[in-house]
Amino acid sequence: MAKLRLIQGKNRKRVLVYGMQLFEQGALATVKRGEIVMADGQRKRLTFHIIEGSPRQIKKQLATSIDAFFDLQDEIKE
Repeated sequence: MAKLRLIQGKNRKRVLVYGMQLFEQGALATVKRGEIVMADGQRKRLTFHIIEGSPRQIKKQLATSIDAFFDLQDEIKE
């Protein structure tokens, strides 16, 4: 599984805010700011994640975070 680490430092240049969740095809009706309306009308919140650092640090950490996200998805299916 991918290892995540906190990026710290005095020279923080950028902040990336993102959220990810997988849904089955046809399960979503609409997506709004931090809220998802399911096809059955149920409303859900989407958790946002934050990465701070230089663009290069953010890109590297985001790639690691995406790998970890899909590693967790694979574990859930097993």
